[in-house]
Amino acid sequence: MNVEEIKKVADTIRDFSISFPEHLEEFKSRFLSRKGLFSVYFDRLKLVNVEERVELGRLLNELKEQAKEKYAHFAKLLSEEKNSTFEFDFTLPGSHLFNGTVHPVRNVLRDIQVIFERLGFEVKLGPEIEKDDYNFLKLNFEPNHPARDMQDTLYVKRSVELEDDVLLRTHTSSVQIRTMLTCEPPLRFIAPGKVYRNESVFITVPIDKVVSTR
Repeated sequence: MNVEEIKKVADTIRDFSISFPEHLEEFKSRFLSRKGLFSVYFDRLKLVNVEERVELGRLLNELKEQAKEKYAHFAKLLSEEKNSTFEFDFTLPGSHLFNGTVHPVRNVLRDIQVIFERLGFEVKLGPEIEKDDYNFLKLNFEPNHPARDMQDTLYVKRSVELEDDVLLRTHTSSVQIRTMLTCEPPLRFIAPGKVYRNESVFITVPIDKVVSTR
């Protein structure tokens, strides 16, 4: 054992990284325990001649104090981190998340539906992607009818047979056709919903109603 060997141990202690409690325990076991490195070196110190023993003993004692200070510093630091860490209790009930508010147009539409329902009307819904047959032909919009051009229809698929064309519905009157074909009169309903036209208005929400006393 010599001074250079002790300096290497000092470098090892200085570079030893302590980030978790496991590292702290490893540091203590490796250097400061009864079977640690310092115990081994102090035992070996007995074999060194008297002249060198004093100097090497002094260096070992200083290095051991530095190791103890490092251990104490990180032990306090890790303890403070543990106490300040928020431990989440997974058994607690969850918090209610607010997803925002209902759009004003949707609020108005809902109020209108409630009013008509109180008057005895039903609410009927239909597909937004519709066939030409329901959107135009069965409403007497023939192929050359001028209203077809006025509505700026957005087509999804065009076919040879006009009635097989698929489009984004331009009004909710197609729901009226579907309802009259499938339900027995008398009918009293409203057909709210989105319609699509190639114009500057982004979304229109018309409400059509059919009243039959038959």
